[in-house]
Amino acid sequence: MPHPEGIVPSTASIASTGKGIRYIGKDWAYCYSGPYAASTSPTKVVDFTSGAGFIVAEYQFSGYVDDDNAGERSAGLSVLYFNELKVFVLSAGQQNIGDFMVRAQILIPPLTHIEVDIEADSNAADHWGSVAIVGRVYGAEE
Repeated sequence: MPHPEGIVPSTASIASTGKGIRYIGKDWAYCYSGPYAASTSPTKVVDFTSGAGFIVAEYQFSGYVDDDNAGERSAGLSVLYFNELKVFVLSAGQQNIGDFMVRAQILIPPLTHIEVDIEADSNAADHWGSVAIVGRVYGAEE
């Protein structure tokens, strides 16, 4: 008997946060770190190895904002590594809302170890930052 369209297919992923990547079927993948408290020490928020396909993705780093008062921010850095090699650094500024959330287009090669460290310019209480990677997967076998 065919399944109605409202049934979730067995290839669907459960939305969640964490250091790993989630594949949705064979065409899409995402990683969302969830919120991390501001720290002047690097904090590893993403750590996974990509699958057999390559991923054309948007990489997003949100700087640190106070969860009680959106007017207070701490500047932050996000460092992306491929196989332990630093690929680039994104900086989210403290002063202007325009540079509070920064994005970059990235290409993730197959079978590549991906890590992201974030750190703030202060240990301000109740300031939180996060990383998201969302992209289309090409060349993966089902």
